[in-house]
Amino acid sequence: MSRYNASLAILVAAVLALAAIPAGAQVIPCPNSDIRLDGPFLAQYPSAVVDTSTGSLFGPFHAGYNLVTGTMVLEKPIGSGADDSYVFPRDRYSIEGLPPGTVVPLTANLDVNGFVESTGECTAPGCSGTFGARIGDPFAWYAEQSVSVGQTGRSDLVTQLQFPLSITVGEPAAIAYEIYYFVPSDGIGHGGVAHATLSFSGLPAGATLVSCNGYSSQPTPTRATSWGRLKTIYR
Repeated sequence: MSRYNASLAILVAAVLALAAIPAGAQVIPCPNSDIRLDGPFLAQYPSAVVDTSTGSLFGPFHAGYNLVTGTMVLEKPIGSGADDSYVFPRDRYSIEGLPPGTVVPLTANLDVNGFVESTGECTAPGCSGTFGARIGDPFAWYAEQSVSVGQTGRSDLVTQLQFPLSITVGEPAAIAYEIYYFVPSDGIGHGGVAHATLSFSGLPAGATLVSCNGYSSQPTPTRATSWGRLKTIYR
């Protein structure tokens, strides 16, 4: 089972459990988010803001996300070997400021800026490294783009992925997004640095988009905080 299907199974079970909760009972918590660094080091986090790293012979693997600002970062040392590293945030989003039952069409935008690079150490014919990003709902990725390099070179991915959806006032909608690096088992010497930011467009006048983890479409001083400042606070 893929990591996305496994996460889907967990989320579906949580949704079914929520449907069975009587009125007035405690609501399920916000969904967890996943970070995998350096292959086997997978962790799930209930926190809205996470910044984490792990050391290696080639330098630190670093990853983080902030669901309040919709930002994430992933750094894989360029000299490192085969692994599957990713940042995979999940959150539930609601519309406020409009009558209950109003259907609001909008677009979730994921602005991506990253690259994958090879040191040229790997000489096998199949050597490669991939950097990619994707966005969708809990049941399927809607949009995805990736770039790859072989034995040598660098490829950059600077793009915006768009996910059109509709949210009914009073009915939160789940959104998942991800940036990742993948190097096959016989690869070595591939890595890079990537950043991505989630935003929304198409909200009607009077509507505010908020999330379970504290995102808000209304500008606040918190949203203006730099990623470097957040790393200082939450490290």
